[in-house]
Amino acid sequence: MRETATKVGLRLKMARERAGISQVELADRIGKGQAAVSQWEHGRRLPGIEDLVKMSEVLGVSPAALLPEAEKTRAGGLMLLRAVLDTLQTPDLDRQLRAFLEDAESLPQLRDVISVPSDRPPRVVKELLARGAEKGIAATLADPRVEIDRLAELCGVHVLRRKFEDGLSGLLVTLDQGAAIGVNGQHSRGRQRFTVAHELGHYLLAHYDRFHLDLPTAEAGESPSYDWRLEQEANRFAADVLMPAPLLELAHRQTPQSGVLAARFGVSEVAMGYRLINLGLAQP
Repeated sequence: MRETATKVGLRLKMARERAGISQVELADRIGKGQAAVSQWEHGRRLPGIEDLVKMSEVLGVSPAALLPEAEKTRAGGLMLLRAVLDTLQTPDLDRQLRAFLEDAESLPQLRDVISVPSDRPPRVVKELLARGAEKGIAATLADPRVEIDRLAELCGVHVLRRKFEDGLSGLLVTLDQGAAIGVNGQHSRGRQRFTVAHELGHYLLAHYDRFHLDLPTAEAGESPSYDWRLEQEANRFAADVLMPAPLLELAHRQTPQSGVLAARFGVSEVAMGYRLINLGLAQP
C-alpha cells in the first residue's frame, strides 16, 4: 500500500506542477486542507476515490493518469467506475458493471485488428467504412444495415449485451487485452445499434482513457466524466456510420418516409429523423 501511495503521490505532484497550481489552491478547490494534499504527495496517505476524481478535474487530467501503471488495469478501472457510481447512488448498477468487467476481462484479445486514424471524425468514419468494405463488411442500397458489431470487432473491440438498469445505454472500458463495449440488451435493437456505434466513436476518437458510462443523468452534471462536446461528436460519428450520407440519399429517393428508412437502416425513427434533417432531406 505504501508503494502505491508513493507512486500516486509522485503523479499527483507532477500533474499539479504542470498545471501551475499550488498545494493550497488545489486543496481549496477540492474542499480539503493543504496538509491533506501534502500527505498525498509525499505518499503518506492515499486519496479517496472522490478526492481523486475531483483533483483530476482541477488538474485537467483523467483520474487514471494519477494511478500507477499497475493500477490501470481492472482494479484501477473498478476504482474509477465506483467513484462515478457512488456519486450516482446506484448500487444495483454497480453490481451489474462489476459482473460485466469480469466477463470483459476473460475475453481473448481480438486478432486482425484494423487501424483507423483519429485526427478528424469525418475521416475516421470514411476510413472505417472503407476498411470494413475491404473485409467484406459493406452496406448496400439493397441492404443498407451496417454490421456495426463486426466493425467494432475489426477495431479490436468486443461487444457484450447485458442486462443493465434502464438508465444506462452502454459503456466503454479499456482493459489490458483490449476494449469492450457493454450494451443494455433490454433496449430496442435500433437503440442498441446506435449505442455500439456511439461507444465505438468514443474509442476511435480517443475521447476517454479507461472507461466511459453512457448515463443520461450525466447531462444534469451528475457525472464527473461527462463532456457534452464529446457526446455530440460520438453521436455524429454514430449517425455517419449507421446512416452513411451517400447511401441514405439514394434510399431517400426511393422511400422518403422516415419510419421505413429507419427500419431499413436498423436505427430508431428518432435517430433517422434527426439524420434526415441534418442532411437537408427533411424539414425540422
